[in-house]
Amino acid sequence: MCNTLVVLLVVCTTVWVPALPANPLKMITNRLPRMSVQVERLEPCPDPADTPIQFTNLVISQVGLNRFIISGQINITETLDRPILIVLEMYKCATKDDPNSCEYYFTFRKNKICDMLDSKEETWSYFTKGTDLPEACPFPPKVYNIRDAEMNLKDLRSIPIYSSHWRLINKAYMNEKLMFCLISEFTLQTTKG
Repeated sequence: MCNTLVVLLVVCTTVWVPALPANPLKMITNRLPRMSVQVERLEPCPDPADTPIQFTNLVISQVGLNRFIISGQINITETLDRPILIVLEMYKCATKDDPNSCEYYFTFRKNKICDMLDSKEETWSYFTKGTDLPEACPFPPKVYNIRDAEMNLKDLRSIPIYSSHWRLINKAYMNEKLMFCLISEFTLQTTKG
């Protein structure tokens, strides 16, 4: 007979664990909705206008279902290095024609951006291939070119958003100092896969 609760749980209990399919990620991905994205705006935030990183002459073109290419320049006026924090604020809009119809939806924060740049199979990896940015931190001051950098927004399927018009405010901070702010707006249509 078991004397303690811990021993009872560990020794006296049999736990049934269902077998997982060979590729559980594929099973999850297949259950995600199908979607199409139309990006309608990508530009620097109106305020503040004097951040150390400025995106200029941005042109975005849709080249396929959920695939876009971006061209322009990134002007970095001071060295960008650890620690870098990215903050994405999502707003759901009742209509794309009324900027006052957007309501806060959620915020996503990601730190250790320099560490993430080492990964070659992420969404941003395809984007950075179309730039002359360094492959790792630090990023010295310079005007960097973006030439047909690819963004594949199929990865949005794992984010809990659905058919609507959305506003995304993307900010980067280094040591709590705002380094850049970009705003984008897109319309998302989802259907059951």
